[in-house]
Amino acid sequence: MKNYLLLVILIFVLSFDCEARKKRGLGATKKGFRFGGYGSYGLTWLLNKNISNDPSIKPLISTGNGYCFELIYNFTDKIGGTLSASKVNHNQLYVQSGVGNFKKSLQYIGINVLLKYYVIPEFYFDSGFRYNILNKASNIDYVANSKDQTTTDVTQNFSKTMTCYLFGMGYEKEEIAKGLNLNIGMRFLYGLGNAINTNGAATEFPFGGYLNLSDLIPLSVGMYLGLNYKISRAKRYSH
Repeated sequence: MKNYLLLVILIFVLSFDCEARKKRGLGATKKGFRFGGYGSYGLTWLLNKNISNDPSIKPLISTGNGYCFELIYNFTDKIGGTLSASKVNHNQLYVQSGVGNFKKSLQYIGINVLLKYYVIPEFYFDSGFRYNILNKASNIDYVANSKDQTTTDVTQNFSKTMTCYLFGMGYEKEEIAKGLNLNIGMRFLYGLGNAINTNGAATEFPFGGYLNLSDLIPLSVGMYLGLNYKISRAKRYSH
């Protein structure tokens, strides 16, 4: 409840700040092109019903990171669109009774298409889709009570492509330097398909039946921080 209250207070304060900026003639229109990039870090999962039903294998908290280059076009001061390319690491760590930890590590190149809506000039929601292209998949075995590990390439056992749904929100601080904006936000991803390549999983996927021919659905939630630059200089608000 406290978190929701803080969010409401933040939006309330930002709305008054934006109105004050307009009255002083300091606000700039958002219309036009921008380019930039950001880095991200957050929690990642590979949802799997069979593993959830197996008492000998337990999913652990896992993290992943990524970076992105983006081209932004704002049609109006309220609505904009983003086309971007990203490289992301999506991981899931497990512990297997009597064996030790192991991790599925997926590296994707993503093409992102997002629609952005500004609730107030400095706070927005965005949603859209990511088309993931698998770059590499690895199975990493951690020997129990040891720092030793063995890495196996299992790229052939995962789907080459996957579409994911994206939803997020963010705060945009304008003109931290001439033409330069700062963005910080949170984004949620959900895979719309099976990350496993069922043609290869039956005989080559490690760790036996519980991972063979099982649906693996990528899920993540994380924070991002980035900068973007206005290609064309913006007009000023008139009072």
